[in-house]
Amino acid sequence: MAETYERSSLKFDEPEPVMLDYSPEADMDALAQFQYITTSASRVEHALGDCEGCSCQHHCTPAQGATELRAACCCFTECIKGLHALKDHGRAAGLVRLLECGPACSCNASCPARPTQTGVTHQLALFWDGLKGWCVKALQPISQGSFVAEYAGEYVTGVEAERRLTIYDTEERGHALLVVRVQLPSGSSCLKVCIDATRRGNVARFINHSCDGGNLEPVIVTSRGSLLPRVALFAARDITQGEELSFCYAVSNTATSSATSEVAAAASRRHCFCGAANCPGFLPSA
Repeated sequence: MAETYERSSLKFDEPEPVMLDYSPEADMDALAQFQYITTSASRVEHALGDCEGCSCQHHCTPAQGATELRAACCCFTECIKGLHALKDHGRAAGLVRLLECGPACSCNASCPARPTQTGVTHQLALFWDGLKGWCVKALQPISQGSFVAEYAGEYVTGVEAERRLTIYDTEERGHALLVVRVQLPSGSSCLKVCIDATRRGNVARFINHSCDGGNLEPVIVTSRGSLLPRVALFAARDITQGEELSFCYAVSNTATSSATSEVAAAASRRHCFCGAANCPGFLPSA
């Protein structure tokens, strides 16, 4: 029997190619109470007026922005280098940070050095699993190194994150609070960024954990002129049509040690149903 899909009942701020594989057993109330946003929201101002960006017109190319000191656009060089590493090597590239053009740059939205700012472009679908709950699968093949989705949600402080976790534990409900620690340029301290996608987020909120790393690779994204980093999910390998998407909620890259990301688990540990050979039976804890 062929699968049938309908437009998701999520409350979209902007349209994205996310469909719904309806099941009568699914928890539709969870979707009805969820607000869909396409990028992380914050109550603080993102733009840094004194940050240096590129002066490329329209979009960046290797030849634009050239001066006696710079042979090519600095944004383009850094970004494309990272994208090529992901495309060629996937997870083995060990890339944990990606620099993009941002508010401080003069290029437009179609610039190739803004790969994660286009939103979701691959056809994805939410589907229901009796053990895992809501899951996400690809409705088309996705090649290794391709951008799949930003982990969008609300930026909250560490204090607010702890308060919300206490509430989520009391309510005995699942949550999607991502804690990212990014090493600052000085190397002596880290910036702790908390992104809560429990009630406001995008399709990435429904992507499940896999103890073997899954088929997605989380990457810290910094945009020139933006105060807070974002988290983007790239294909760690070629993904087939109909394959469930997943990533590891507790990632530590020892090769570069420049960032660590984790999804904070509830105090009362939650069971894991990823089915990986190395699965201990519980989701990772903070």
